[in-house]
Amino acid sequence: MSKFHIYPIAPENRSQIFGCSYKGYIVTGFHELVDCFGYPNNTEPSADGKVQFEWILMLDRNRPFVIYPWKNNKQPWLIERWHIGCHGLATYDFIIKALGELGFDTRKTHRVVQEGT
Repeated sequence: MSKFHIYPIAPENRSQIFGCSYKGYIVTGFHELVDCFGYPNNTEPSADGKVQFEWILMLDRNRPFVIYPWKNNKQPWLIERWHIGCHGLATYDFIIKALGELGFDTRKTHRVVQEGT
C-alpha cells in the first residue's frame, strides 16, 4: 500500500494547478493511467489545442499536478509518453516516487535537468 495519497481535482477547481509546468514525463499506457486514476477528469481541449485532455490530480493535499499528452492527437490508447506538470522539481520527484509505489515503471521517466529547461 502506498504511503502517498493521490486524488483527482475537479476541473472547476483547476486554479490549484495555475503555475504548474512541464517537469518531465513517464512512458506508460493510457489503460494503466485509467486503471489507477480513472478516466481523464478534464476533457476540455486547451485553448491552443496542444492538450486534448488531462488528469488534474493532487498528491498529499498540497502538491497539485497534471498528466497530459502534449501535442499528441493520437487515439489515447496509442499514446506512450505522458507529460507531468507540477510546481517545482522536488514535487516532480515526489510524484515519480508515488507513481512507483502505485506500480508504474519509473525507470521509464525523464526529468528536466533544472528549472526552466
